[in-house]
Order: sequence, then structure tokens, then C-alpha cells
Amino acid sequence: RGLLRASGRVKMVSPRLQRLSRSQKQARFWTSRTSKRAVFHPPKASAQTLHLSESKMGHVKTPGREGRGGQASLSIQLPVQETRCKFNIQSFKGKLISYPSPLPPGRWICCDFFFFLFSACGKLMKITGPITVKTSGTRFGAWMTDPLASEKNNRVWYMDSYTNNKIVREYKSIADFVSGAESRTYNLPFKWAGTNHVVYNGSLYFNKYQSNIIIKYSFDTGQVLAQRSLEYAGFHNVYPYTWGGFSDIDLMADEIGLWAVYATNQNAGNIVISQLNQDTLEVMKTWSTGYPKRSAGESFMICGILYVTNSHLTGAKVYYSYSTKTSTYEYTDIPFHNQYFHISMLDYNARDRALYAWNNGHQVLFNVTLFHIIKTEDDT
Repeated sequence: RGLLRASGRVKMVSPRLQRLSRSQKQARFWTSRTSKRAVFHPPKASAQTLHLSESKMGHVKTPGREGRGGQASLSIQLPVQETRCKFNIQSFKGKLISYPSPLPPGRWICCDFFFFLFSACGKLMKITGPITVKTSGTRFGAWMTDPLASEKNNRVWYMDSYTNNKIVREYKSIADFVSGAESRTYNLPFKWAGTNHVVYNGSLYFNKYQSNIIIKYSFDTGQVLAQRSLEYAGFHNVYPYTWGGFSDIDLMADEIGLWAVYATNQNAGNIVISQLNQDTLEVMKTWSTGYPKRSAGESFMICGILYVTNSHLTGAKVYYSYSTKTSTYEYTDIPFHNQYFHISMLDYNARDRALYAWNNGHQVLFNVTLFHIIKTEDDT
């Protein structure tokens, strides 16, 4: 469902998509009456054929038709039952996708996760999975990778429990994480609170225990680079998520930057979103929402939009979203499979285009589908 534009950009199309304005060009999917196959029709306004070199395509190949300059030209025809894709855990960090087998000869699939090869933002439409990467630790915890790391840097960090701990475990790759081949441990200068930490640009950001202080800790130097109190933010289970666990302050990152999600008395216990300076931790801008923090199961940011779940238990779904671009909200209905019944961490990784979750002692990954509206050069 990740559709490639003639300009080389990416577009997501939903079956429920309604008519767009004239200034917005749309790629279309429908099923052929004769072959029962979903056929991709590029926008009529585009006269060019998309040409991508195999290096940009990673390990996803094309049907072999040659385009300009000896590059492979992408032409897609998808059997309806094969439009879903899943992670191949062993090659996850190599950005490989595994598909239902066997594949029809000469036909290849362009799936939801493929569009991470391009930096395009969009609106969340669907969450699929999960894929269980590992089963370890206590019922609560966090695991993460760095969304700003290079392609060769695939380190994983692991923080077990939501309190009374200062030990961060590092693994050089997903494979090492799965096998338990630990490469290094860090003894933080302070205990953390909750499970809502984030690694961003080589540093760990976490909430200091029994405070509303945010700590920036460098993995390279082993030093605290910055710390700052998040003014008026509730802490120590004053405004946690529904599962408790000192989850008052949630630190997260997306395509735009670093964020803090919390609640204050001044906003009647409703969620507050603050964009942070990654160096100084200074609050650059703040948005006050009307959603009660204690009624939220978890939340995560994608492309400047906060998505909030209505529970941490079975039946949880993304129920509310708030756009920092437009300062508007909407109620949503995006279900996802809470396989192990209790989620204590749910964070988006912009590099991997996936949700990392800690699900009752299981480290899992969810795939996300985003919808994109991309204006062409002739749009005014």
C-alpha cells in the first residue's frame, strides 16, 4: 500500500479515502473485474515513469523492466490477498521485509513498511502486528533504538522496570538483543521514573525519580549533559497513564524533534504537549489539550501529531489525536492487537517507521500505515 509517485515521493492510499480537492493529485487502487487483482494506477497528471536504482530500493526488487540509464523501472500489480507485509526479525535492521510465500513469478509487493526509505510524513491510518522480538524482564520496562543513528549503528537499549533501577543495557544489534549478547552496561547517576524514556541523537532522555526533572545523559561520555525541571508537570503518580507506574512524564521523538507529554494542575489534569530543545531541554512551545492524562493508556508522536490510546489492556485502540501543526484534535478509532494484555510502553521510531512496545514482559514491534497527500509541482 505504499505507493511510489513519479517524483520519487511516497503516498499512502486508504480504501476509505474520499475525494480530494482539485489541487491534490491522488494515486488509486481498485480491483480488476476479470483478474480480481488490485491494480495500481498512477496519477493522470504524471507523464513520467518512476525510476529508482536498486541501491535505493534496498532488497526490494522490481519486475525487471529496464528504464532510463539502465535503472529498473517500478511497475506494480498486487494480488489482493498479498498486500499485507510483516517483519523479518533477523534482517529487521537491514530494512528487509518478508512476504507471504510463495510469491507469484514476476510479481512483487510494495507494502506499508516500504515507505520508510523516503522521509515523508503522514496521518496514522492503521497499526498492524505485533511481532514478538523477545520475551524478557519484568512486566514493565522500555526498549528502544536511536531514530537519528546512522544505518550502520543499530544499537538497542534496554531498561527493565519502571522504578528503583539505574542500569541501562546496550546491545550492538537486534540480533544481539534477541540472543542476549550484551555489549555494555551504563550505571546512570539517578534512578528513573516510569518507562517513557527515549534515546535521541546518541543521548538518553529520562525522568528523574520522584521529580519532574528531565535528564539528558550521553552514552558516549557517560555524563549528564543537561537537566531541567518541567514546570508544573505532575510526577510520582499524580497524573500517570492508566497503568500507573510513575508514567506521569512521557518523553518521545518523531520526525520533527523531541517532545514531552505530561499533565498539570493548571490544565485540570489534561494532557500537555511540549516541544523541547534537544540540547538545553528548554521548552520551545506548548499545547494544552482537553484529554485527561489519567484516562490515557499510552501515547506517541508521529509527524507532530500526538496519538493517545484509551487503555493499556485488551481492547485498547488509538482513540484521540492532537495536531500541533493546526492545534486541533479529533477522536479516532484505530484498533491494534494487545497480544499479551498489558502495555506499559508504546513509542514511535521515525527511522524504523514502527512502534516499539513493552507488552507484559514481551518486547514487540507494531507496523504503522500512514496516509500521505503530496502536492505536485504544478499545484498552487
